[in-house]
Formats: sequence, structure tokens, C-alpha cells
Amino acid sequence: MTRACTTAALAAVALGLAAPPLSAQSAGPFTVGLSADTVAMGELFELRVNVPVPPGSVVYFPDTLPATVNVESAEPVRLASEPAPDGGAKLTLSYPIMAFGTGTLPVPGFDVLITPRGDRTEGTVLPGGSVRGAWDEAPPRSGPALTRVPRQAVWVVPVFTPQDLVRGIEPRPPNDVVGGDWNWPSLALVLLFSSVLAVTLASTTKEWLTHARGGGHAHEDPTLEALRQRALRQLDDLRVEGLLTQERLLEFYTRSSGIVRTYVEAMEREWAPSLTSSELMGRLRSRSGDEAAGSLPERLGLAEVVKFGRLRPGAEAAEEQWRSLKSWVEESGGHTW
Repeated sequence: MTRACTTAALAAVALGLAAPPLSAQSAGPFTVGLSADTVAMGELFELRVNVPVPPGSVVYFPDTLPATVNVESAEPVRLASEPAPDGGAKLTLSYPIMAFGTGTLPVPGFDVLITPRGDRTEGTVLPGGSVRGAWDEAPPRSGPALTRVPRQAVWVVPVFTPQDLVRGIEPRPPNDVVGGDWNWPSLALVLLFSSVLAVTLASTTKEWLTHARGGGHAHEDPTLEALRQRALRQLDDLRVEGLLTQERLLEFYTRSSGIVRTYVEAMEREWAPSLTSSELMGRLRSRSGDEAAGSLPERLGLAEVVKFGRLRPGAEAAEEQWRSLKSWVEESGGHTW
């Protein structure tokens, strides 16, 4: 018994001496796996690949997986790296993917290419003096430098169970449209505010209809005499503002003719601002006669030529225009319109 124990101990020592030192161990095997073998439709999961990279290498791999009908990448690959005991690097590639079908679906594989670095300087620096190269710059993929990541399989849970299919599929009925799950205090507040809103709308609509029919206490339109006095004040304001100077004559003719037109249009409801000055003066003559119209048609006609033509009278002519318009407005108060 003692001899057997001694023999086993010597064998263990011999094996320990024969084992390589830790620094000589490799970065580990090339492994592939999924974060989950069963997922729901549209659920995010990952294809994970462990890649050992020798020191001084260039490693090439794609950013996303090849798209298929039912499976495709959801995001670019996530790369994690750490130094390996042999002086190289251990890479972990994580490809977030999503499945859109049901049942057993294939997850596509891809190629990983590892070549000597040489004097290459471009690329993402990795442990062990290696770099990651761009996939679109990879050399022809063949030979022992190429490793093919095999295709995996994932089970995507069907949306409907066999029992659902046997019973038949139809839309679910409304869930408690009128029932005991209502929050009655909240419902009472909703009804209260709805009632207040309805009363307010009804009151506002009634008031608006009353004013529209003339039955309310709407603001009365100003009298023609009040409009005449306002026109006289506005004409005086033109002189105070200095519009009769040579530099502001165009503004003077425009505003003075507008003041008088507004006053004349108020004499009849159908005399709208859309009428031209000639049309408006024609209706004034027809209604009140040439004597009442006086020189106003000629004065408004002159203003039209200044506004829309090239005529630019001097300051003296503008003074005469102002006096004539004001005189007509003043004398119009003695006519019975």
C-alpha cells in the first residue's frame, strides 16, 4: 500500500515537471456560441466568438453578420480584447442580432482572417502588437489564415401556441369598457368638467348668436358726423407730421386720399373699399349731385396719378391739395346725406 502511494506521488511530480510553463500557454481555443438558445420574436440576443490572435498579427472580421430573411444584425459588432498568456491577444466578438421568424432559425456564420502584421501601422491596436484591419481591405480569404465561424441555430418561440391554433384565433374583446374596474372618483371629475365645459359652450354660443342677430347690446357704429370730425383731425395730423414737405409727398397723397375715401365709404353700406376712386366718385355724384361732390373727384384722381404714376407735384401743390380736401370734408357736414 505504501509502495503504491509512493509510485503515484512520483508520477504526479513527473507530470508537473513535464507541463509547460504558464507563459507558454496559448490564448485558448476558437469558440462560438449564442447568448441564448431560445428567444422570443424580436428579442435581442448575441452571437459570441472567442478568437485567439498570435502576437504581431492583423485580424479581419466583418462589422455585422450577413442578413438573412429571418435573422439580421441589430447593431455593429462589439469588440473586447485582453492580453493572452502567450503574448498575443484574446478577442471576444459580440454580434447583437434579432430574429423575425419562428421555430428553429439559422444564425449565419462569417469568416475571420488572421495574417502577419509586417510593417502595417493602420488599424485598431490590440494586445501583443496586433491590429484590427478593415474588413473591406482584407486580402483574399483562403489558406490556413482563414477560419470560418460555423452557422448556429436558435429556437424562436412561436407567437401562437398549438392550443391557440386549435381553439381558433380571433381578436380579444374589449377589456372592461363598462365595469367595476373604473376609478369612480376620476370618472366623476371627468363628468363634472365635461358638464361645465358644455354649459360654457352653450352660453357662449347663445351670446354670439344674439349679437349676430342684432339682439344684443353690441357697440353701436359711430355716426357720420363723428366720422367727419375724425377725418378732419387726421388731415390736421398730416400737416403736424410734416408730410407736406417735398421728401414725403408720396406718403401725403397716399394717406390723405385714404382718409377721405374712408369717410365717403361710410355714407353708404354698399360702398366698399374694393371700389376704385372713379367708381366711388361716380356713386357719390349719382347720390348727391355734382354740387355736393365738388372738386373731390378731381382731387382723388390727382392722388391716384401720384400714387401709381410718375407725377410728383411740389410742396405748394400739396398744400393746395390738403386745403381742398379739408374744405370738402368741412362743407360736407352741411349736406343731408
